[in-house]
Amino acid sequence: MLFREFVVRWQGTFLCLIASTAIAWLDATNQLNLYIHPRYITFTVVLAWIAIVLSVLSFKYRHPLDSAESASPIRITTAVGASVMCATSIIGMLVVRPALLTSSSAVQRGINSGVGTEADITSSESLFRGVNSEGFAIKDWDSLFESFTIKEWATLLTQTNELSNYVDKQVDLVGFITPDPQDPQNVFFVSRFVMTCCAVDARPIGVPVYAPRWQDTYHADDWIHIKGSFIASPSPQSTHRVAIEPVTLSSTPQPQDPYVY
Repeated sequence: MLFREFVVRWQGTFLCLIASTAIAWLDATNQLNLYIHPRYITFTVVLAWIAIVLSVLSFKYRHPLDSAESASPIRITTAVGASVMCATSIIGMLVVRPALLTSSSAVQRGINSGVGTEADITSSESLFRGVNSEGFAIKDWDSLFESFTIKEWATLLTQTNELSNYVDKQVDLVGFITPDPQDPQNVFFVSRFVMTCCAVDARPIGVPVYAPRWQDTYHADDWIHIKGSFIASPSPQSTHRVAIEPVTLSSTPQPQDPYVY
């Protein structure tokens, strides 16, 4: 009778409790940002805790099952199987750290194919002209360009790839390696994923780097820290006319927050 009661009445509540607890745990261990955009974390966590409280309280209110709530053997078997699968998946989220999107995903989705909203473009172009968000001139140009993110450089490069706009501009970036499909032996992207809502809709962005025989030291998906400046790309195969020439290039640990927003 207890098993039949669980299947008929408490299955959904039990799974809701597990899922809500998993969300609260991911937030407590600073892993929820690997699944959803930070702007949604507060909303998600608040709803998760509400669900936890309501799920626990619901177990206190019981009334006898009537004949209309009977469950057939097929329904019981199906419900148990679905519950086990759901519970196993949710518990797996707690035990196994989520795998990040890789360079293969970046190539499949197209590097910089959807980069830059209108606001991103306006902001990047303003910074490039040496004006901050409030319209005031920025005096320290060297620190300005070194503070540009992958997202800002990628947005600018999709607007124009004239070398004169980038000559002598210094870059200081951290990202993972994505080989250039046109010339993987000599060119790679220092890349990241931009998360708009969640990891499912993340878009790859990157800045091309000209580094012949980079595979001798690094591999695709390695996280690197690169400093350098822009040059006219010597690669005849790559479609990118401008690329970074590294001054220093080194391995670096994966950042705690690997996505950009």
